[in-house]
Amino acid sequence: MDLAKNGYARCSFCGQIIALDDEPNTNININIVKDKQAKTNNISASKLIMIIGSIVVLMLVGILFVTSKNNNNLEADSDGLTNKNGECNQLFLSDVFQKDYKSITQKEKNRIKYVSVGIKEGHYIYEYSFQDYSKYSNEEEFRNTTKTWTIDIKGLPWSSDFTDFKGITRFDYKLGISQIRFSKDCKLKYVTCSGSLKDLQKSIPVSQIEVLVINAYGETLDGIEKFANLTSLTVNSGEISDISKLTNCHNLKNLNLNLDQLSDFGALSKLTQLEELTLSCYELRTLDFVEGMEDLKSLNIVGGELYDVASLKGLKNLKTLNLDADFESQNFEVIGTLTNLESLGISENNKNMDYLKKLKNIKRLKVSGLEDFSLLTPMKNLEELKLYNCKYDNAYLLSENKKLRSLTINHGFGIDILDFSFLSGVKTLQEFKIYGDDFIPKECQNLETVLEIPSLETVKIYGFDITMNLENIKTNKSLKTLDLRIVSIASKEATGKKEKLDISKALEFVKNFPNLEVVNVTSSKLKSIEWVKYLKELHVLDVTDNYISDFSVLNKLSKLERLVCSQNANTNVKLDNDKVEIIGIEK
Repeated sequence: MDLAKNGYARCSFCGQIIALDDEPNTNININIVKDKQAKTNNISASKLIMIIGSIVVLMLVGILFVTSKNNNNLEADSDGLTNKNGECNQLFLSDVFQKDYKSITQKEKNRIKYVSVGIKEGHYIYEYSFQDYSKYSNEEEFRNTTKTWTIDIKGLPWSSDFTDFKGITRFDYKLGISQIRFSKDCKLKYVTCSGSLKDLQKSIPVSQIEVLVINAYGETLDGIEKFANLTSLTVNSGEISDISKLTNCHNLKNLNLNLDQLSDFGALSKLTQLEELTLSCYELRTLDFVEGMEDLKSLNIVGGELYDVASLKGLKNLKTLNLDADFESQNFEVIGTLTNLESLGISENNKNMDYLKKLKNIKRLKVSGLEDFSLLTPMKNLEELKLYNCKYDNAYLLSENKKLRSLTINHGFGIDILDFSFLSGVKTLQEFKIYGDDFIPKECQNLETVLEIPSLETVKIYGFDITMNLENIKTNKSLKTLDLRIVSIASKEATGKKEKLDISKALEFVKNFPNLEVVNVTSSKLKSIEWVKYLKELHVLDVTDNYISDFSVLNKLSKLERLVCSQNANTNVKLDNDKVEIIGIEK
């Protein structure tokens, strides 16, 4: 039986014509076998009724199958109950509450406190939460409360009506904001969006907004004064050159400006109530505008050419300072007066860094070009250290920093060989990261010194030729994560003789770390993973961009949850445990 475009079908056996719902190009085949005599005789009425009845049943089954198939474009955290015959937000609500949209009460709708809407790979992507963002101390904790709902865009109208969401407190919208509508009595306080401030005023109750993150259109911030309760503002724009309207934002505490065209920063001097200020602006030359900001606790500068930082001197309450810019100034000694600093990042390579030894309360430090590690010895509370292209002649003094937990070394433009023996006295590290050169790997020696640190949990090494004495590696049960990318391994014996090894064999040293849970060895010419047989606690393995063809050893790992490999290699993966997630990454 063939379903035709005109909505009718003819049975090839009995000639019966039946009206159907339109569903072109769908075939229902019915085979009826009769002997020759039966074919020449008239069919009895009863048999004809039975045949027609059977045909109708089969057609209904076919129609239900097609309908079911159409509904498969809906994906969510729960089983979908809806199809694409409604407005997107209504479909979302129906699926979240697992009932017909019309039966959802306003009280139920008010339970949704957060919604994020975007588009990815032909789908609308909704993130949502029943929790108020303001109840969480950081973004990561809040994100752990969110769920995801997706639906195929094809044939589905774009949603602009959010008046149902009266209980919502946070809204992240990655599409144009101009047509969005919210109820005037909604609880909205936090908005992330793209568009003009003029359009935004038409879409949301601006007077109650406390946090605004906007990719803004236009050359000014006209209208920002309407946000009477605004306490936090982030603006990204390649057009805005006038920020004078910010002076009307009297409740503003946190300001983040990423403005390519801004050259006049005078308005900032009137925002003396600011507690956090972040600027990413090419035309920035001085920091004069911060002089009156006595309440400022955090200052982050990205880009620009700073000729003078003397204005920092009066910021006695400053806890965090990051200066990631080109420096023409040499008066960095003023930083030494900021004795309450707990976090400092500075990208300059000034030879005189004596001011560092005055900062005894520092917990987090990022510094470039450091040559004298004795300057860090007074930092008894130092927990996190990031070093860029430094010299390590007296880096053994880091053993004096008894609270050091995390060390990151970026050595892309440093000396050719980096010897880790300077870390032999450091016993408190939990995290060690080192970044070399992806194209011309640097050489590092004595990695075994790091691997035996008793508190070490995470090691990441990118772009290095690693030389170590494999026989000297000691068992370390605290190590949980080993991440190697673009590396090679050579063995150095006590005699000093060095031999480059097949990395597949060299990785046998992982048997000394029996509690490893995550191992990544990527882009390192790896041919075999037999060495994983020692890792009974392994949960995640990433061997992308290598030459592996045999994955059978993974069947010995009962706790494995995820395998990541090159897309052309994942066809060779056949595991007994079908619960292992296999992800193929294109090179």
